[in-house]
Amino acid sequence: GSCAFGIECNSFEEPGNEFRRVGRKHFDTPRNHPLKVFVMKTFRGLANGLGMKLIHDDVAEFFLDVVRRTISHREEINVSRNDFLDLLIKLKNTGRLEADGGDIGQLSFSEIAAQAFIFFTAGFETSSSALTYTL
Repeated sequence: GSCAFGIECNSFEEPGNEFRRVGRKHFDTPRNHPLKVFVMKTFRGLANGLGMKLIHDDVAEFFLDVVRRTISHREEINVSRNDFLDLLIKLKNTGRLEADGGDIGQLSFSEIAAQAFIFFTAGFETSSSALTYTL
């Protein structure tokens, strides 16, 4: 939580930590059955109509809320933590990371939340995830 969101979550010392609980729910309860993924990619309209999702609603809401509150807090008190979310906030506000850098384009809140979620999931279970995708 610290390098991505700038939040001290102490997930190593606290097994019941919210970040840990949400991460476990995301990985321990599979929602990506191959047939479901096929339908979602091939027939998007049908998948949307049936309410098919790959991420649990409460997991998505947790990350949306964490990102929303963190961005709001940082912008209100004008704090910079030099972490992943800080880079995304700079892209949201200016469309660039450095003063002399090229204009990449501003990020929306949804794009920031999605990037933060991917960053979290990529680091949650790196060894098992790498082996799973390798197989």
